[in-house]
Amino acid sequence: MKMAILTNKYILPEFIDVIIITLQYFPELKDINIQFVQKKWFHFTLASLIDWKTLFGPRTKRKYTIVINTKIPVEFDHVLFGKLSKNLQIGMLGHELAHVVDYQQRNFLQIVKILILYTIPSLKQKFERSIDIIAIKHGMWKYLHGFYTHITSKHTHITKKFMESYLDDDQIKELTYQLTGEKI
Repeated sequence: MKMAILTNKYILPEFIDVIIITLQYFPELKDINIQFVQKKWFHFTLASLIDWKTLFGPRTKRKYTIVINTKIPVEFDHVLFGKLSKNLQIGMLGHELAHVVDYQQRNFLQIVKILILYTIPSLKQKFERSIDIIAIKHGMWKYLHGFYTHITSKHTHITKKFMESYLDDDQIKELTYQLTGEKI
């Protein structure tokens, strides 16, 4: 089972357990090429990127990179991936893999459109919340719930503004019940 999950995956050994657990929730990504890397220069805590050269070919041949940032502004230090609990790491990674699921369903023009619309805050919010819903539908709600509270617990004025694009814990709780019948 473990080896099948890691087909076409390039992983970071220090996060292998978290990556394997999270990938198990996304069986449709079994054969998709995903590279997990750490970088110090990236703006976000985690991000899903698509290799543009692979966008023009078949979707099954697309390549993705999940970037785990190792250096973020001090006000976001409490959400540095390597410092989070395993459950919060799984939740963050689940959100990023939900992006990959979404991208896999879209053609080139739809992805370009998302990138353009992402610059408009209300449309960015709609898109990011739809990604949270994909993650919830994949069973990630138990890992997503609590993340909003954790992130907004410090430097409230900065982190709450950043988190406006994502579902908060109450919304995750409500949507989980609506979509899965599960209660948190």
